[in-house]
This record gives sequence, structure tokens and C-alpha cells, in this order.
Amino acid sequence: VAVQHYVYGSTLGQIEKQTGVGYSSLVDAMHQLSKRLTEVPKSLIQAYRQAAVKHADETGWRTDGQNGYAWLFCTPDISIYRFRGIRPSRGFRIYFVRRPTACIIGMMMVLLLPITTWPNENCGRWLVIARKLSFGSQSDAGARTRETLMTVLNTLKKKTPEVTAAFKSALDKLAEQPDCDPSKLLFELDSS
Repeated sequence: VAVQHYVYGSTLGQIEKQTGVGYSSLVDAMHQLSKRLTEVPKSLIQAYRQAAVKHADETGWRTDGQNGYAWLFCTPDISIYRFRGIRPSRGFRIYFVRRPTACIIGMMMVLLLPITTWPNENCGRWLVIARKLSFGSQSDAGARTRETLMTVLNTLKKKTPEVTAAFKSALDKLAEQPDCDPSKLLFELDSS
């Protein structure tokens, strides 16, 4: 359900019709899954900070009926999504950059290297499509759930073409070993 919703854009209403599982049960399941994976984006942010080339994009996003913003911070291997009700200060951007050689131009962050067409443009387009399908998030908790699961699943999609199988495998291992670091289970795909 999480992969279908947060990676492939199926609405929870469509998934409810396909599976027969009630909408509120699907929402509760996504919140529980997000809580279990809440620490994973922190390790991805550390990796993003170390990347030689970074990209960031921004679009409008409503949360609980209030205007706000959605951001995508990405590299060829990482996608980090953030949903906030207000445009944060420059400190939010610095939180992700932390590199003295980086150049910040609006929300576009790159090292001083030649610019080519960004290979991850579709990640930013997904934010716009998600906004049009969902009209934003219904609550702050929903926005946090969306940012965690979109970050985890879209990063996993960049690392393997079999995102559903890889995600299921990681969740199965996490169920067997609840004290394991979910980041290692998700992104160290060569381990058995």
C-alpha cells in the first residue's frame, strides 16, 4: 500500500476499493509505518550533506487547509521530502547544505560545477502531481507521515528497480529483529 501510494501515486481511495481495507485503517497503517521509520531520513540527510552535487525544489502544499510548502532535496541516490506550513528561514536550507563551497541560489543548491539537465527532475514533478491528487495533507501528522514515507520509498526506488520487494524484505527483517537499524535494512541491499 505504501509503495502504491507514495511512489506510484495511487490514491488511498483507489487502494481502499482494490483491497477492501477501509480508508481510515489505511491511514492508521501509514502513520504506524512512518513512526517505525521516523529515524531513517536523518541518515539520508547526513548523506545528502556529503554529496558533491545537490538539487532542491519547492512547491506549494496545503496542510490542514493552510497554505504551506513542500520541498525536495535530492541527489542521484537520495530523495528527501519536507512539508511545512510556513516558508522557513535560511537556516532550514543550511541545515541540509552545511558545505562552505555550496552556492545557494533561491532553493537551487549546487557546488560550483558545470550544470547539466538534472536527472531527478521527475522527483520534483511528483510533488506537483501528489498535490493535485491529494490537495495536500489533512493534518500535521499526515504531512510528517508523507514526508517520511516519500523520503524512504523514493530513495529506495533510486537504489533498486524492485522497490516493493526490497521494502517488503526490509520490513520482514525488521519484524524479526525490531532493534535493527531500519536504514541499514533498507539501503544495504546486498546483504541477505
